[in-house]
Amino acid sequence: MKRLIRSFWQTRLARKWLPRNLPYYLKGGSSLVFNHTAGLLLGFFTTYVFTNYTSQQTYANFGYVLAVLSIASLAALPGVDTAVLYAAAKGYDGALPAGARLRLKTSLLGTAGMLLWAGFLYAVGRSSEAAVVAWCSPLVPLLYPFSSVFSYLQGKERFTEYTLANLAVEVAKTAAVAIVAIGLGLNGPPVILSLFLVMGLSHLLLTRAYSQGLGGDPGPEFASLGRTLTGVAVVGAVAGQLDRLIVGTFFGVSSMAAYNLGYTLTSPLRGFGVLAGRLLFPQIVRSDAAAPLFVRKYGLGLALLLVGLAGLVAAYWVLFPLVQPALFAGYEATIPMIRWLIVATALGIFDIVAAQALWGLKELRIVYITQTLFPIQRILLLALGGSLAGISGILISQVVHYSVSALVIIAFWIGKSRRRRPKG
Repeated sequence: MKRLIRSFWQTRLARKWLPRNLPYYLKGGSSLVFNHTAGLLLGFFTTYVFTNYTSQQTYANFGYVLAVLSIASLAALPGVDTAVLYAAAKGYDGALPAGARLRLKTSLLGTAGMLLWAGFLYAVGRSSEAAVVAWCSPLVPLLYPFSSVFSYLQGKERFTEYTLANLAVEVAKTAAVAIVAIGLGLNGPPVILSLFLVMGLSHLLLTRAYSQGLGGDPGPEFASLGRTLTGVAVVGAVAGQLDRLIVGTFFGVSSMAAYNLGYTLTSPLRGFGVLAGRLLFPQIVRSDAAAPLFVRKYGLGLALLLVGLAGLVAAYWVLFPLVQPALFAGYEATIPMIRWLIVATALGIFDIVAAQALWGLKELRIVYITQTLFPIQRILLLALGGSLAGISGILISQVVHYSVSALVIIAFWIGKSRRRRPKG
């Protein structure tokens, strides 16, 4: 069998259509797929515990505080996370400790912002949401400054270690929620806090372990890339969480709980796109994405990805209504929501993978333009959809957003590659 595979690898067909470094993708990809699949199963169990052993108010508050924490994470300079990934891929190991120190310095601003928001919620009569936001606010400096350890491992192509570290964190989070909700029978903020506290402590311990002996220059582009992408991330974080913020702030508890269930059961799938992007990233930054051979191979990969995503959408549309009564009783309102959300998620996965090609165009200006304009586009569409048609408008606007983004990404990439083709 090995001889047969080796013979096929030497054929003209394989050289023309398959990636040049296929063993790298098979080895790294299998680790990442296993990691994310296991993470999804653990996340599914966590969701089952929340929806069956805690109140709808607790689950709604959990989804809401997740959105608020994502906004608060801007204080921890999220662009530095991508800068660490980029620097590690280029061989600058000092980026990990430098990035952690830099992010820790500013993260307390996120705590202050969450406390201010908790005060606002209390003033307008949302005391339950205000309490959980206030309780979670001190965790910002623990949750985000040390999460770049995973970007470092991916940039160094140490995917097996990444898988083991990430799985350890996910198992610890799931166990914490199960112990507090099922074992101790607690409800409300203790369940939510247990998950975030375990997550933050795990990130801290991993960063301390991997930072031992690392130092030196984080790379010539580390500071500028971190600043630029953090600026972009400010709008991106607001755009990414705006749907849940709108639903949680302006709609009832039952609507937020139903929406959060749909979001939780679809959005993590986008992690497959993120992981695929991280797997591709170290190779693409060292490639020429405008070269005809690259365009042909990557284009084939994107076409196959679309076929797989279509199957994923069909499965959700058919299967979720069948399992909802048994697994998520009382969440019937999630069925129409999840159908729109899975379409948006599938398109989002495609956008993430397609956008990796832009990093290989040797013009980071294109990356900056798309990462700046796409979040603004999403914010405008969500605001328009929500004002015109409520939750239905919010759902439809996400599908429109990811569809338009895909067209723009492909247009940039193909347009650049066509300008590179020799005339005549």
